[in-house]
Amino acid sequence: KKAIYSMAVSQDGRRALTGYGCKDNNLQLWDLDKGESTSFLAGQTEALYGCAVASNGNIGASGSKTGQICLHDLNTASVEAKWKGHESVVHSLDFQPASSRMTCSASSDGEVRIFDARNLGDRKPAARIEDAAASGTVYQALWWTDQKLISCGDDYCVKSWDIRKPDGPFWSFFGHSSVCRAICLSPDKKFMVSGTNSGSVRVWLTDEISMTEEILKEINGRHKTCKKNQDKMERDLENGDLEDPSELMEVRREGEDIEEELYYYGKVKEERMLIGCSQAKLSLDGSAATVAALAWKDLGDGKALVAAGAQDTSIRLYEVDTTEIDSLERWEKD
Repeated sequence: KKAIYSMAVSQDGRRALTGYGCKDNNLQLWDLDKGESTSFLAGQTEALYGCAVASNGNIGASGSKTGQICLHDLNTASVEAKWKGHESVVHSLDFQPASSRMTCSASSDGEVRIFDARNLGDRKPAARIEDAAASGTVYQALWWTDQKLISCGDDYCVKSWDIRKPDGPFWSFFGHSSVCRAICLSPDKKFMVSGTNSGSVRVWLTDEISMTEEILKEINGRHKTCKKNQDKMERDLENGDLEDPSELMEVRREGEDIEEELYYYGKVKEERMLIGCSQAKLSLDGSAATVAALAWKDLGDGKALVAAGAQDTSIRLYEVDTTEIDSLERWEKD
């Protein structure tokens, strides 16, 4: 038997890659419909700590203990490209959502690197994030959008990065008190789950600022409409054309309520922007051992299933009601 060091499943759930902790026959392709292996993929000669499958299901990637990255054609079981991606262990790989050639990789060398397999002439990354985990190991990096990544590592923190401005994270997720080993995103990228060496599992909103701005836009729209109605009613009152003055009082109260909403969510945004971070929306009872892998499955009607695999060989399943954690609250009261 071989120890499985990494695994990836295609978006359609029909194919899987498993990477093993050995030097030969260490990357295996599986047909999940048939429940059987179709081939071993050549190209790597060291233990594989990371692998991924592109969104089209036809291209795979593997990353080794020595930092080598390979792209594999899953239809022909051939090597498409091979290069030295990092100076140390490649812990994770992920394909850009709309690409089967653009990858991001996380490594023990402390960096997240982005490679475009269409342009590997000099073997240099298209972009790199140095010290992504405060000089420690970066355990995982995932594409959030075509230009943004989320990573986790030795510094106990999950961070969001824009690869066009890689000098520092534009957002952080604070709250863990041990090394963050694994992260995953919901299919709609609205939620993120993180797991740590201490067994903690937490659920976060990935973009609280955009959520707040959307809420404020909607409230401002209602405020504008309410103010327009109030101004008309006050003119009608002055001209003696308002049949029921109580309607004006009601609109005034509505306007006051809306202004309170504007103030509240303005403060929500101000708090987040002041320190550039989010706090977890939900903490799940974790394992006593390191959480090494996470997965999210939508169940419909706002329900989701989170799976957490730990180094004590346990897999824990959590049902999450996202409708209970998709709101934004102030951290401090007036």
